[in-house]
Amino acid sequence: MTKQIIHVIVNGQEYAVEVADVTASPLEMTVNGKHFTVEVEGAQPVVTPRTEAPTVAAPQVETTRTETPRAVPPRSTPAAPAPAGGAGAVLAPMPGVILDIAVRPGDVVEKGDTLCSLEAMKMKSAIRAPHGGTIASVEVSEGAKVNHNDVLVRFA
Repeated sequence: MTKQIIHVIVNGQEYAVEVADVTASPLEMTVNGKHFTVEVEGAQPVVTPRTEAPTVAAPQVETTRTETPRAVPPRSTPAAPAPAGGAGAVLAPMPGVILDIAVRPGDVVEKGDTLCSLEAMKMKSAIRAPHGGTIASVEVSEGAKVNHNDVLVRFA
């Protein structure tokens, strides 16, 4: 048989293990340039280095038979806060129902003023202005159901 590379995760650390013959018993493998003889007894592998070191019981391992690591999709980045000075929108921090609206277009608000109230998971949350400015539009109405990141209020 030809040599195979097996990616093994031990205690959260990934190793590329070169195995001469995966069907052999014991297994002959190379990890980070060191040669090991591995005997599998039941579900718990026993690792014995080729040097005169004592036998070491290896922890349970996860194996993946892929040569290249999987691509991890980039995490979505949270929306940037509205710039100080006025422009921007206030987004719903979670899905819920709008209980009441405290502002109207044209109102001037200060940072921290309540814009509206949102009920989510039977809890009422005040949605506050992230900065001072003039309200350009209110995009929701009382009783409206909103999703996470829906626009609630826009600043001029």
